[in-house]
Amino acid sequence: MPRGSDPKKILTDAMNPGLGVRELHQRGITGKGVNVAIIDQPLYMDHPEYAGKFVAYHDTGCGESKNSMHGPGMASLLVGNQCGTAPGARVYYGAVPSWKMDATYYADALDWVVRQNEVLPVSKKIRVVSVSAQPSGTGSKYINQSLWDQAVQRAEASGILVLDCTWNHGIVSVCWLDPQDRENVESCTPGFRRDAVEVDEGHIHVPSAPRTTAQAYSERGFGYTYDGGGSRSGRPMSKGGYSDSIPYAAGILAMGWQIRPELHHQQMRELLFKSAFTKSNGAKIINPKKFIRLVRRTKSTPTIGNNLSASEKSTTGSAFSKQITLKVLPEDPRFADKDKKPDKAQIARLRARSRESRLLEELGNAAVAWLKEGKQSSILEVNKLIDSLLAESNLSVGAYFAAAKIANLCGQSEKAILILENVASKHGDADAPGSMIEPVDLMAYYWIGSIARHSGDGQRASRAYETIIEKSKKWEGLNQERYAINLMHCNMYLAEIASDNLKDNTLALKRLDEVEKAIESVEKDHKPYEVKFFQDWAKYKASVIRNGKSQARQQLAAKDSNKVLSTAFMTAVVQLSLTHLGGKTDPSLFDGKPENGEFLGEALKRLVTESTKSPIDKRLAKFFTGTLELERKKFTEAEKHFSELFEEDSYFSPMAGIALAHCKKEQGKNAEAADVLKQVKNKYPGYKLAVDLQKEP
Repeated sequence: MPRGSDPKKILTDAMNPGLGVRELHQRGITGKGVNVAIIDQPLYMDHPEYAGKFVAYHDTGCGESKNSMHGPGMASLLVGNQCGTAPGARVYYGAVPSWKMDATYYADALDWVVRQNEVLPVSKKIRVVSVSAQPSGTGSKYINQSLWDQAVQRAEASGILVLDCTWNHGIVSVCWLDPQDRENVESCTPGFRRDAVEVDEGHIHVPSAPRTTAQAYSERGFGYTYDGGGSRSGRPMSKGGYSDSIPYAAGILAMGWQIRPELHHQQMRELLFKSAFTKSNGAKIINPKKFIRLVRRTKSTPTIGNNLSASEKSTTGSAFSKQITLKVLPEDPRFADKDKKPDKAQIARLRARSRESRLLEELGNAAVAWLKEGKQSSILEVNKLIDSLLAESNLSVGAYFAAAKIANLCGQSEKAILILENVASKHGDADAPGSMIEPVDLMAYYWIGSIARHSGDGQRASRAYETIIEKSKKWEGLNQERYAINLMHCNMYLAEIASDNLKDNTLALKRLDEVEKAIESVEKDHKPYEVKFFQDWAKYKASVIRNGKSQARQQLAAKDSNKVLSTAFMTAVVQLSLTHLGGKTDPSLFDGKPENGEFLGEALKRLVTESTKSPIDKRLAKFFTGTLELERKKFTEAEKHFSELFEEDSYFSPMAGIALAHCKKEQGKNAEAADVLKQVKNKYPGYKLAVDLQKEP
């Protein structure tokens, strides 16, 4: 943080959406009377930023998870009293378990919004849905993507505009507000502060940072968090990036509908683009004040559906004459100038991406052949394809990480590390791909540390984690939570290396003390769930070293007794996302053979649950995998993972025991479930309340 900066002022200033939005609010344009929808992770609805603004709340299957870090932030950016672009709007909220990476839940939530809309009077129709996720399209890691695309078509056919982070049918990209000139649209930078994004006519750039958003990690645990938006990834579990731009745009549209409720969503979308400020590179920046001026002057188009067939008209209904199927106005910039030829640079990029995709698909298929058959010719082909891929110019960041993952899966750990060192040096603090939660260089070093630990090379792993700690110092004071979380993760791993590889318990205890210090540096009310979880985990490990397992076990206690399983699962999700073990193999690499993508995913799962030399990652992966198998009703596999964890007597054992009991109850094995819960209660007295809170068989 620059000398003399006032943290409170930085936090307060970033609550302002900028670009003249608050001036519009002062004129009474707040989205009042407009219904919107949000589909995001679960939240508590009592944060002062948005309390009382929810019309309905629908949980699609979040289980025990009743709150998140993402949902509160997105709600505050749309309807928040201080942070929102449309503080007068009312919300229909669909809670989804995004951590399951299944687009089915998003489709179910959107269909729920459509059903709600069907019974609403014209004046109360839901106009826009804010979805800060990428359930389909290029780069999406979700399964069942077609279900989302179909749900979007149904929603827009019913007259609802859907804004999401997809590139195929999404219209929103990002821009960075100048903190010294927040109201000036001309000062906005397309992309992120240190990270450019692609510019095209079909996307409008909307502010994503620097912003302050609501935070509520526990019921009535109110707070705010600041994101400077240095890159797409922002910070661990950051709400920065494309996510923040979606509710901002939805709120601006809601303000438009407050003034002209009769305008169809196609007209609103067109006006959003027409009113945008165009930068010298062609990027269109959202311009709220000009948008409102155009909305006021625009004539409604009651005949917008005149080109529909008789059958199409019959599906729209007469109660709301402007509900139409997906018909795009000629002026929509995404479809304008169809005959315009791309320039040479665009052609070169397209060709490079095409070659990259082909090489990645061939690489994935060669890896499957090696893992299935073990032929020397297959591993030679893997190495050849990796070398060909790395020789490509304009190689995407994602391709480096995909190649490193496959190299390690095929036993080429040294090659994997070299690839990661290469991408770290070339792309620095650019954004890591997909669901990764750190910039490229830090993600690369997390992966290097993981690969080295799993092969027993503690020295190399230690160097990787020390590098992350050093690089994270730039956030100390300015973004203390981000800095502390990186220190926490790295020192936890360094403690494992000290105790298991170096057999140096003194050094291990020193590292565990560093974990505790890092956690204590985060304000008490702002600690995310995984931070509190790690705090107890570090204390347990220190107690094992000092006092032995028997005494440490007696001191082990569940802090959130009614959330032990969901907290453990979400911690595993966060932790594994920092290694090459988290995330799925990109199905787009196997368009011709999707079964190969599934095979590599299973191989990755076996690598971490069976072969890794890292107890931390093995336990996290077993709990994570067991939970997923239980959700899929694959009880034999789930029991195997939970039983192994329960029997090993570790920090995860009591949680695994409770999960094992759930698994047995799902199968009707009530007596066995009761016996497991009894064992948990007797062996881990601190989990008595957690056991008692479980439903009786």
